[in-house]
Amino acid sequence: MRHQTLALASAALLLAACGSTHPPGGYGGGDYRPPPPVTPAYNQAPLAPGARIVSYVCEDLTRITFTEGQPNARAMLNSGLELSLARTGANRYGAGSYDFRALGAEGQWFNSGKAWRCRIG
Repeated sequence: MRHQTLALASAALLLAACGSTHPPGGYGGGDYRPPPPVTPAYNQAPLAPGARIVSYVCEDLTRITFTEGQPNARAMLNSGLELSLARTGANRYGAGSYDFRALGAEGQWFNSGKAWRCRIG
């Protein structure tokens, strides 16, 4: 009888230690939702409502992209190099020997002394 009581007490302790660790509502439904994705923070000002993103493609296959209200533009050269071009004036962006001027639907890209025509694309 003593062994039977000891066995029942041991079984009760073992079952109590096996507590549930599954999410609320169970695995098959209920109110469990995964956490929201983490989005990286960038050092750019928040976009103004209705801000346009403009992308130009140049004759040398460089792609220039800028967003209204942001302090810089991004240039993706055909070699794969990506540059950040600081705003240097109205519709003008540059960094080192690189310069871009937006002229409406067209633009000019200056790369190491060479000039290339660009179009919105």
